[in-house]
Amino acid sequence: KAMCFKGHDRKTPSLSFSLQKNLWHCFGCGLGGNNITLVKECSGYSFKEAADWLTREFAIPQNLYYKRPFFTKHKETQITNEYIEVSRHVNIDFKVYKAFFSRCSLSKEGKRYLEQRGYSSNIINHFQIKDLVNIRGIEKWLLKNFNHTRLIESGLMVRRKGVTRLIWWDHTILFPFTERKRIIYIQGRRTLSGNPKYMGLSGIPKPLYNQDILQNLPSGSIVCICEGITDTLTATQIGLNAVGVLGALSFRNEWCGILNKFRVVIIPDNDSAGVKFEQKIRAAFLEKGHVVEAIKLPSGSDLTDLLKPGKNVSIK
Repeated sequence: KAMCFKGHDRKTPSLSFSLQKNLWHCFGCGLGGNNITLVKECSGYSFKEAADWLTREFAIPQNLYYKRPFFTKHKETQITNEYIEVSRHVNIDFKVYKAFFSRCSLSKEGKRYLEQRGYSSNIINHFQIKDLVNIRGIEKWLLKNFNHTRLIESGLMVRRKGVTRLIWWDHTILFPFTERKRIIYIQGRRTLSGNPKYMGLSGIPKPLYNQDILQNLPSGSIVCICEGITDTLTATQIGLNAVGVLGALSFRNEWCGILNKFRVVIIPDNDSAGVKFEQKIRAAFLEKGHVVEAIKLPSGSDLTDLLKPGKNVSIK
């Protein structure tokens, strides 16, 4: 038996597991179910998100099918044929992302772009930042080594005028998102003029940037939630433990379960979008019973201003 994750059994363990039946039950609060419902209850995920997490975390093959539906002791947690193919909704393709990223490097132009914005070589190397230069060559290599449908379903390529192309079409800085050192998402920042500036994998949910740092941080550590990738790089460069969210609408409430053992500090931009960013995250944590703090930047500033020459930005 173990202590329940709901926190009600501080003295007597009440959470029991049956490995043979793949079931769990808490005799204190009455919750119970299978492996998917356990992830769902612990993290606040939806059923689909819990199934997706298990698929990613344990590298379950994308075409895996269960031979039959399975049931728990509780009728309300019965799993129907709707969920027999657990990975049906999962488009994250570790192998494709790894192969694509292995064909990329960081050009002199890309490195200059990053260094002009104040990022050190250590930060650039630590976050494995690269850029996309040889676009047609990489497209040709991918199409030779992977099925067209698979590349499109991975979100890395799209069909344009009947031709399968990478989602980025000109010089782009590439920021990989990793989970246990495996690439699960890639965000691109176009360096040339015109919109959109930022483009991520097509159709793939935006994960938490730099989430791997959470694995080895002791409980109670300060973790900053930054608004975007560049602020996360800046926060890390000045010595903070930081993760990044790609906008208020990208924040998932289940991340509160991942972060609730830390002292969470939000660092929003000081503009209208930053206000919404802070409000959204505060409300999500409050719903889970957690209070978070925020750092205030001067009006019109963001965290990256700390690295710009001639800028005198203080944080409170």
